Amino acid sequence: MRERDDESETIQRARRLRREMTAPERRLWRALRDHRVRGEKFRRQAPVGRFIVDFLHAVSGVVIELDGRSHDDRFEHDAARQLWLEGRGYHVLRIANDDVLDDIEAVVDAILAAVSTGRHRSS
Repeated sequence: MRERDDESETIQRARRLRREMTAPERRLWRALRDHRVRGEKFRRQAPVGRFIVDFLHAVSGVVIELDGRSHDDRFEHDAARQLWLEGRGYHVLRIANDDVLDDIEAVVDAILAAVSTGRHRSS
């Protein structure tokens, strides 16, 4: 029963995070949502196991994590989380918030390159 409670809590937390996205998350989501980028489907604040990732392209297994100042003191936590995700076949692409705000086109290009590489790995 505890596993089901944990899953429900994770889903509730993901919903809250979707409502409370940061400015860089909102900007990237506007670029990625509704299959706007080459028809690719992305999810935001997506539960993956016990974690909630910022963005997920499930077909390729690419996880996009935006890093800002709040991550400065979370290096160990972020590294452990990334190791867990990679151990389950996900590719984690870390992007600085400033890059999203300064050059969204370059960020989207990097994401598409990772998605393309992820597809080739899984085929």
